Amino acid sequence: MARRMLKELKPIDPSRDLQPGESFIVYYKNTGIGRKDLWLGIICLESMVPAMLRRFANARPKVGEWVYLPGKNNYQWLEKTNLYHVEARPPSSLSSPLRPDSKLFLTLHKIAKSGKDAEFWFEMAAEERKAKGILDRKPSLVLPTKKPAEKDPMTPKSDSHGSSKTTDQHPQTKEAGGFLAQKRSGVDQGYVDTGTKSPSTGTTPKTSDRATPDDIEPERPPVSVDASPNSESGSRNPTPKGKYVYRSVGTQTDPESLPRHSPDDVFDIYVGSGADHGIFQLSFKSIEKCPLLIAYLKDKDVPYIFHPGLYGLPASEFEPIYSFLVTGEFDPKLVDRSKSVNSEERPRILGDQFRFGHKYSLADIDSSEELDKQILRFGRIYMNAGVFGLDILQGLALWKIQIAWNSFAGLHHLVPILEVAQMTTGKANGDPEVGANSSRDPLYNWMIGFFADTMDLFFHSCPHQFWEVMGSNHELQESVMRRRAEKLAKDPSRYLNLEEIIASRDSSRFPHQSGQMEG
Repeated sequence: MARRMLKELKPIDPSRDLQPGESFIVYYKNTGIGRKDLWLGIICLESMVPAMLRRFANARPKVGEWVYLPGKNNYQWLEKTNLYHVEARPPSSLSSPLRPDSKLFLTLHKIAKSGKDAEFWFEMAAEERKAKGILDRKPSLVLPTKKPAEKDPMTPKSDSHGSSKTTDQHPQTKEAGGFLAQKRSGVDQGYVDTGTKSPSTGTTPKTSDRATPDDIEPERPPVSVDASPNSESGSRNPTPKGKYVYRSVGTQTDPESLPRHSPDDVFDIYVGSGADHGIFQLSFKSIEKCPLLIAYLKDKDVPYIFHPGLYGLPASEFEPIYSFLVTGEFDPKLVDRSKSVNSEERPRILGDQFRFGHKYSLADIDSSEELDKQILRFGRIYMNAGVFGLDILQGLALWKIQIAWNSFAGLHHLVPILEVAQMTTGKANGDPEVGANSSRDPLYNWMIGFFADTMDLFFHSCPHQFWEVMGSNHELQESVMRRRAEKLAKDPSRYLNLEEIIASRDSSRFPHQSGQMEG
């Protein structure tokens, strides 16, 4: 099927230089349907891409282009071999009436052929993010407002009468606060990059202003830790007020093919079976954030979601997903301690891939045993979030694993982290492009850097378990060893003193532990 889709397409010359705003047909991994797919793609700037989607420093492929997928509120890092020319005739696989989003693609194809410039596409990307938020992948069209001197998007633009736009209106220059405080308005304000070197002034956790970590580029977190989960900031899809037109195109949003639901409509979600089952109530506004639940609800005019895909998930494991969809967080919540900690006075924590230091901790964790359980739970949440298409929840779970390691002393946390690695990579072995054995997966990249950094701790504390995990995941082992060699070549002195490395996990160096914490 995939190869048949590509037959009628003409690939671009891989040696050509690409410019922002150029349009192509792109071949990418559509996580919503679980397979490769085609769509219109626009070459875009990295500063437009949500931070959680950006690549880690050593992720593969290393050479590629950031591409914006209009109408799908999505961004992809693609090699040039996955880019194809936009021909006068739309590809049959995308224009087929059997495809639910074919009307939307045909509209986008007309716009692309009309010769719109980079400014138009970048405005479209910014407005689509405003209208949908970062989580909504439902295919629909969001167009910038036409200016008096601007023609309709379907009309070829004039080179001599194009409208100008001031610098402060460019989507690159828009900066705002954290995601959690704005979650109800659907605005991904925590992820809009200024395009400058100055740090964000929002309330989201910030990484160190010092040098970038060797392994992972520091990113803004998926939520603001000090914003109230219940704060109201307007409805999720605010009525446009002269700035842009929110227009739905395609059978998925056609009134004749999809039941109309009010944002406040409440649905019963049936999850689990046997002793661990439950019924969760979610508003349509919350369901819209979750691609899997939307897929289960499509074409059904019923006040519930009762689907075989939810039978196998225990209700207890759906609870953090439910909490995230409603509040943008899940327990244990992040605690911001940056005001009481001077990170400059403390050395970098071995294994701290995000350079958080001791700025953040987890609420209501009062024992090492509980912490170990939570690390395993974070791993399961990460995997379940991937199934539901919640990339922000995945990022939040990963950050909590890192914060758990940073916040509490001892070596006993190494074993549950190994169990998370075994659990996540084991489930992903069937598909090299899905799950935590993909070089594009954040958890997989985090594990490579963490294991390479803390290898001496594993050798000292739990060598058998370490090699058991590495022995069953040869690709992971190879990547860890390669990264370790790079670290040794860059700074060999950091790993020479084993006693100092072991002492780095001493409790006296972890100021945020409660007095009840063991080990």
